[in-house]
Amino acid sequence: MQNWEKVVSQGFENRNNICVWSMAKYKDYLYVGTMNFIDGCQVYRSKSGDKKSWKQVNLNGFGEKGSTGARNMIVYNNLLWVVTFSPKIGVQVWVTNGENSEKSGLNTWKKANLNGFGKGDNTFASRAMMVFKNRLFIGTQVKKGFPQIFRYDGQIDFDKIEPENWTWINKDYQNNMKNIPDFSVIGKMINFKTQDGKEYIYTGVYPEIAAKLVSLNRLLNPVVLMKVIQFFTLLRCNIYRYDGNNWEIIGKPGFGKFNVMAMSSVVFNSNIYFGTTNIFGSEIWKSKDGNNWIRIMKKGFNNPMNISVYRLHTFKNRLIVGMQNQWMGCQIWASKKENPLKNSDFVQISRNGMSNLRNINPLKLKQDGIRFFETFKGQLYAGTASNINIFKENTNGPGCEIWRISHL
Repeated sequence: MQNWEKVVSQGFENRNNICVWSMAKYKDYLYVGTMNFIDGCQVYRSKSGDKKSWKQVNLNGFGEKGSTGARNMIVYNNLLWVVTFSPKIGVQVWVTNGENSEKSGLNTWKKANLNGFGKGDNTFASRAMMVFKNRLFIGTQVKKGFPQIFRYDGQIDFDKIEPENWTWINKDYQNNMKNIPDFSVIGKMINFKTQDGKEYIYTGVYPEIAAKLVSLNRLLNPVVLMKVIQFFTLLRCNIYRYDGNNWEIIGKPGFGKFNVMAMSSVVFNSNIYFGTTNIFGSEIWKSKDGNNWIRIMKKGFNNPMNISVYRLHTFKNRLIVGMQNQWMGCQIWASKKENPLKNSDFVQISRNGMSNLRNINPLKLKQDGIRFFETFKGQLYAGTASNINIFKENTNGPGCEIWRISHL
C-alpha cells in the first residue's frame, strides 16, 4: 500500500463533521465543504494543505438553519460557488470572491439563488455543478416529481449576483421518464466532446435509497419495504446527454446490468467514464464515442461489498477510484496504465478505511467512503465520510478525514 499522510482528523476537530462533501482549488487555497447535521455545513480552506493549517471561512450553515451539507463547489468566473444540502428549506447556492470580511474574519458570501430555486424544500439537494459553454449548470435532487437542472442566466459580477435569474432547462426529458417516478436525482454532470467534435453534458439520472432505508428503520412499512426491494432488483440508472438544445438517453438502462446509480464520472484520455452502484458489486463503464460503452471493472474489484464507485478522478495520468464500503471501510484504487480494460489493470493504493484497523462490522462506524478527490500543489487529496449509520440514528462517529499523497 502507498504511504498516505492524514492532514485532517476527527472532522476538523469537530466530530459532527461526518463527511467531506466537496473540494475545490481557488485563489491558491484548497477549499473543503462538510456535512454536519448538528451545527450546519462548514467550509474550510488551507494554503498549504498541511496539518493544523485549516481555517473555517463560513458561518455554520451559511447562517441558515437547515443547511447541513456543502454538497458541491466549483470555480466559475473567478468566483467560488457552493451548493448546499438543505432538506428543510431547499437547496441553496452561495458564492464568494475569497475576500475576508473585516468584521468576522470569514470569507464574504452572497446567496445566489432562491431556496430550492423557488420550489422550497421539495428541491432540497444537489450532487452536480458544472460549466458548459461558459454557463453554470446545477443538477438537483427532489422529494417528489422529476429532478431539475438549472442554468444561471444572471450577471456574474460578484456585486451584481441575481438570485432569481435561473432557468430550468430539462423540462422536455420528463416524457422519457413517465413510468419511473422514483428517479429523483441528477448525478454528477460532466462535459464531454465526442469524436465528431460535438460537445455535450453527460449525467446519470437515478433514484435515491437513503431516505427509504431510514423510513424502513423507523417503521417496518410493507410499502417502503417493497420499494427498497424494487430499488435493488428492478430499477436501473439512465445516462442522459444534452447538447444545449435537446436531451436524449444514451445506451441501455443500467448499462444493461444491475446498476441502479451512476453517481461518479470523469473524462480521461479522450474517454468518458461512469462509476456505478450495484448490489453485486460496483462497476466502471467507459466510452470513446459517447454512445457505445464497455465495462472495464466489475464486482467491485472482485469484492461485492464495494457497492459503489463514489468518486472518479485523474492523477499523474492514472484513473483514481474512490469506493464506498460500509463493511470493510473505504478503498482507493488506481489504474496501472493509461487505458485500463479489466479488473487486473487496477491496484488498491490505500488500506481499507485508510487505517490499519481491521473491522468488517457494517454497524460500526468507520471511514466508509471516499467522497471527494482533488489535486492540489502536485498532491492527491482524498476526503472521507464516516456517515451516521442509517440503522442507528444520532450516532456520533469518528468524524471525516482528509489524506494526501504525492506519488503513486
